[in-house]
Amino acid sequence: MTMGATPAVAPDANARAGSGGRKNFKWTPERLEFLRAEWLANTSPLAIGQLLGITKSAVSAKANVLGLPDRRTDPEVRARMSEARKKAWADPEVRARMSEARKKAWADPEVRARMSEARKKAWADPEVRARKSRSWARKAVRTAGLPMLKQHVDRAIALRAQGHDMETCVDALLRDQSAAAA
Repeated sequence: MTMGATPAVAPDANARAGSGGRKNFKWTPERLEFLRAEWLANTSPLAIGQLLGITKSAVSAKANVLGLPDRRTDPEVRARMSEARKKAWADPEVRARMSEARKKAWADPEVRARMSEARKKAWADPEVRARKSRSWARKAVRTAGLPMLKQHVDRAIALRAQGHDMETCVDALLRDQSAAAA
């Protein structure tokens, strides 16, 4: 089935009639087959949702439950998404709108509290903490202008674990490099 064609499956008549309508949507075998076919044909979740009369989130959630391939890991799809984002971000109006939306969201104390809680929860995961520490350490090594050697990154991670900020870490890396050269 191509984009814009009428689905062989009728959309739920109540699906867009407010939140109650979406709750009444039933995944019939025909609708599931339609979802599978469209998903594998790389039709966007938004387009599939519009054809079925449901949200793109409902489409993505059902595709996940059905075990359909995650398009975000498909290199071709990731490249298209990346190009689309770069193109959109190049537009100053888009950047201004996104910046304004972030500022507005961040001004809401409830949003700030949720974000803070999510960061704390993520930071409690040792894998996330290690990945963030490595990323921070690589940034410190780049800032110091040093080659990206394991010894430099490991030293920066150790300094971070001791509670040093970026500036102190960069200074220490540069002192270590000077001492090694002498």
